[in-house]
Amino acid sequence: MRNPLPILALLLLASVTYAAETNLGYEDLDQDGQPEIVLANPFLRVELMTGQPPAPVEPSWREKWHLGGKQPELPPKYDKRFVWGGWIYNIQSVPTGRRWFTNKMCGKEYWHGIPEEFGQTVKMAELPDGTSACLKMGIGEAIGRGLCFRGDLTLTKPAPWKVEASVVDGIGVVVFTQTVTTEYGYAYEYRKEFRLPPDSAALTVTRTLTNTGQQPIHTTWYSHGFWGQAGNGHDRECWSTVPIQDLAGDAAAVDTTLCRVTDLSPICYWGPISTDEIAEPWYASGYSPTQEVFLNAFSERLAWMRVWTHAETYSCEPFVLIDLEPGQTKTWTVTRAAMQGLDAAAAGSPQALLDLGGTDEGQLQASLATVQPLTDVQVHLRIRASGGDKDLIDQTVPLAKCGPDWPGRIRLDREQLPDGLCDVRLTVTHAGETLLDTTRRIQPRTAGLPPAWLGAASGQRAVILADVRRDRETIKPTPASSYWSFALARAGFETVVLPVGEGANAGVLDDAQLVVLAGPVRLNGKLVGCLTDFVDQGGGLVVTGPTDFRAFEQSDLLPVTDSLGEINVQVCVPRDGTREFLDAPELRYQLQPKGDHPILRGLPFYPSALQAIARLQVVQPRPGAQVLVSYTGPSALSPRVDSPALLVGTHGQGRVAVFASPINWGNPPQWSIWSRLGEYHQQFFGQMAQWAAGQSCGGKQ
Repeated sequence: MRNPLPILALLLLASVTYAAETNLGYEDLDQDGQPEIVLANPFLRVELMTGQPPAPVEPSWREKWHLGGKQPELPPKYDKRFVWGGWIYNIQSVPTGRRWFTNKMCGKEYWHGIPEEFGQTVKMAELPDGTSACLKMGIGEAIGRGLCFRGDLTLTKPAPWKVEASVVDGIGVVVFTQTVTTEYGYAYEYRKEFRLPPDSAALTVTRTLTNTGQQPIHTTWYSHGFWGQAGNGHDRECWSTVPIQDLAGDAAAVDTTLCRVTDLSPICYWGPISTDEIAEPWYASGYSPTQEVFLNAFSERLAWMRVWTHAETYSCEPFVLIDLEPGQTKTWTVTRAAMQGLDAAAAGSPQALLDLGGTDEGQLQASLATVQPLTDVQVHLRIRASGGDKDLIDQTVPLAKCGPDWPGRIRLDREQLPDGLCDVRLTVTHAGETLLDTTRRIQPRTAGLPPAWLGAASGQRAVILADVRRDRETIKPTPASSYWSFALARAGFETVVLPVGEGANAGVLDDAQLVVLAGPVRLNGKLVGCLTDFVDQGGGLVVTGPTDFRAFEQSDLLPVTDSLGEINVQVCVPRDGTREFLDAPELRYQLQPKGDHPILRGLPFYPSALQAIARLQVVQPRPGAQVLVSYTGPSALSPRVDSPALLVGTHGQGRVAVFASPINWGNPPQWSIWSRLGEYHQQFFGQMAQWAAGQSCGGKQ
């Protein structure tokens, strides 16, 4: 065991002053005549909607005299979807003034904050007219049709809320209670308790659901998060992360890559992260220019998480399964905390957040923020080579002060660490209580640095040919062309999107280093000839499916000779919180690597990670083609396939790559998420493009 003298404990000193108690107040935030509840301390301002119906609007004199005029539209307090009682309207970081959630959606003051929903409707009884009497938890009774998703519900008996707000021992406490009893034997009591201590940057919400009826209740609970870190929308400086477990790795192999959030209009990412992939029950979101981070921590393992993006917001949606027999109770707690001084999130708990790595290749830095300002925090640091059985460093480092906006920092000379992978374990305690206990695997000399593929194309010109329409000078993109544009821009290409029919026009391919056929497209012989000349002269070509290979019958340009068939997984996946996501990994094909290659470098494939391919072509490789990735699937998925997914080859002086699926994986068309916000999806196609264009992708060719 070493005695590493270069370990330094640093802290950002700040004056610690806070009120003796949390303030409780009321404001009409949405201008509907009903005040909202506001809890505030020196760290957080929390705005809660009460669920009370809007106040009646007095008709104007024009309306009274039938002279026209329009009453102002008021947002509905009772809806057939979101639970209004205790809806978090917004959370503001008091020291910085940042409001963490959007107040606008599609230009309207409507969706905002962190609403919650019991996504799976409880069917209580079939009615004579073919409809169903339904119970929408947190909302009330309704009449539904078909599967009784929210769009098929008519609310009949909204359930009121009882609201109690007070300051108890200096802690702001707001309790919402809803009690429902139906004629069908279904009944419940739902209680939500919000607590904001005076000296904490964390809001805790404890939910308790009790089945008080004679029938079982099966549903799902989840919360949205209409994140908007740059004003009312996001930009390239916003990020998010969910701790992802390497499915083929061990406890230390947790991926907390910082995922950039950007506008993907007119497309979006939307898909599930399975329970096996979620390493720990927390996620974080941040804004890089101000080093602000928002932590979300949960008291139990999540059933899955759904992530989606939009032009003005994005959302991380944690899901909890609820199965209650009569008389049973379920309780779960969610902690929301705002921190400062962190560049990323490597590990989290309801009490603390850790940023591990930094951008200095010479030092490893651990930055620790706690939700409360604390003194005498102890950090037990142990480091060993991955796979080793002996700690090379074992030392307890004291932090005199640590808080939500002045994190304590520990810096370690990287030369003291092993040359290869190593496991870092930090156990943080205060007054005998463990605040955080985590193990992370790092690469000592590259931790925190951006991936090598990012921007490496250095402005090379790429032409995307897709089935897009031209309206004069405006190109109306397809999902495939939009995904490709985004991936190529991140890889550093200067791109232009053109209708596939214009690809053979004179000058289109001049000065280009790369051409992408963003399928599905239909080609003619003239374009195939132009592409062949382009590749023979050193250009790169990438083809993504589904592809009509008939145009290449007289050409040996592609490393594929023919398509032997197509598989399209037809599964209905509604955008409601039902349980179909539990089985999602069993209903999709995956990508399995066949060896090492620059295109695949740094990417987790099956069995380490899931990709969820729903549409694929079974292709015939050309003799001499190199198969880099093949399809595979769970044993229960039919038909079984083990066919090539990614094939590469050369022609003349150039390179060609063929991926036998759509770039967005297939149906449903938005299920293109690979990991959290599609960062591996983007990296995969970015590296594919760089290889085809002759770039190194951060490694040897």
